[in-house]
Amino acid sequence: MRKAQRVGHPKLSKHVMPAPPAVTCVADRDYDVVLGRQYDSPFLLFMDHCCMEMYCFNSDVLDGLLRSVAPSFPKDGETVMAGLTPLLHRLFAIRATNIDLQLGLKWLDSFEKSCSIKGHSIEFNEDDFVTRYLGKNAQLETKQRFIQRLGEISAKLKGDRRMFIRGHDFSSVLAWYLREHSSKTSPFFKPQILEQFLIALIDHARLPDSHFFRDLLARVRS
Repeated sequence: MRKAQRVGHPKLSKHVMPAPPAVTCVADRDYDVVLGRQYDSPFLLFMDHCCMEMYCFNSDVLDGLLRSVAPSFPKDGETVMAGLTPLLHRLFAIRATNIDLQLGLKWLDSFEKSCSIKGHSIEFNEDDFVTRYLGKNAQLETKQRFIQRLGEISAKLKGDRRMFIRGHDFSSVLAWYLREHSSKTSPFFKPQILEQFLIALIDHARLPDSHFFRDLLARVRS
């Protein structure tokens, strides 16, 4: 969970910096929903989804992105989202399992070795990925326990799909997906570049309709 924090020197702040009338800490939900974590604080305000990047995970933004960086791409935004979601949910569940079991595993450099594209769908060899993931961290002896807990966590991924997708996984998988379907040499098909495009394409007029931005604006105006 990412938090904002206000700090100041105790002897100087009372003379130089007047105390703010209110403080709000904005946080991603991350894995809190699936792991059942709750926080009770009047100063804490959570995003509507797993993370800020999920405000980009809608068909209008994806359509705009495809028109900008891949105008000849044969699929629309909704089709791309549907194709990416199963893999993104599996990666999210694997990350959540590591956190829940407190294994402290380092993430693999590449998920692509366990993936292939067939038509509109992505085939993910989860057993291969988990084996490589645990093997890299010298934790293969925990595989049975990991797989069991992974199944339990996966069963909780119900409801709004944006609650169970990590933002940087989204941009990484999207970049790979575009390279596989279009050009492997395009300078646009890099996670960092796509993230900038996605943020720029958000319809800011629609943001006040979300619970998070509505609550944030109410706090700022009060």
